[in-house]
Amino acid sequence: MLDADNQDKRNSASASVLPAKPVESVPYVDFRTLLAALGYAGEVFFGSVVGTGAPIEVACPFDPAAVLLVNVTDPTFGLYLPSMAAASVMKLTDAPALTVPVADGITLGAKAARKFTIGADADLNVAAEVIHYVAIGSRGVTGV
Repeated sequence: MLDADNQDKRNSASASVLPAKPVESVPYVDFRTLLAALGYAGEVFFGSVVGTGAPIEVACPFDPAAVLLVNVTDPTFGLYLPSMAAASVMKLTDAPALTVPVADGITLGAKAARKFTIGADADLNVAAEVIHYVAIGSRGVTGV
């Protein structure tokens, strides 16, 4: 059983935790409704490829806006965001080192091409190494 001093410490430590709210209090009961209200419909596509050391083109069912790569054979993470230059990638290796090379990273296809290219980066795309990817897109509710 906690004495009064310990009870006060426990209460003050958890004071920043927001109280649970019932589901009825959430204005959008499902995420798709929220996305539709904001004017977007999110898209996610994932899969795996085996590295080649040369550029790999990955076809998607939509135009990706962001791509996350994970080389699981030689742990390396790569991230491409819409505001980045073509062929760049934010890369975290097991060295550990966080870098943003501007060549041999990730390049999105032209509008309506529905693809992205994994460049020949020496950490992300190595021959015979397994690369998992997640492509994220967004489009208007009308599908444009």
